[in-house]
Amino acid sequence: MDNDLNFYVADRKGNRIVIYDEFGTYLRDIKPNLLYQPLAMAFQNENLWILHTADRQIVVTDLEGNLINQFGPLLSGSEVPLVSPTDLSFNSDGQLLIVDPRSNRVIICDVIYDDEEQEKKN
Repeated sequence: MDNDLNFYVADRKGNRIVIYDEFGTYLRDIKPNLLYQPLAMAFQNENLWILHTADRQIVVTDLEGNLINQFGPLLSGSEVPLVSPTDLSFNSDGQLLIVDPRSNRVIICDVIYDDEEQEKKN
């Protein structure tokens, strides 16, 4: 749910994120070109972090669906790529948590921004 109380739903078969208002009224879709079978999402600031398991990647967009970044299956600082990630979330310290049960692990990532403006939002 975003700050406007809109709900974001991952539509794996449609390769999109569907957005509804607080009353369940359809608002719009987010369909970044790189999105394939989205499974889970997490919000940080005004960004939407989308996990798609087919490519074992994470796509970061703004709330309009504009691509900001993508990464995976090999994460910086890790020697083991994502195997079959199923969920992601942010903890209270702003770290990204990625659940990867087939590799028997939860990965805790520090999120580092290159952009000074993005750092100010944290």
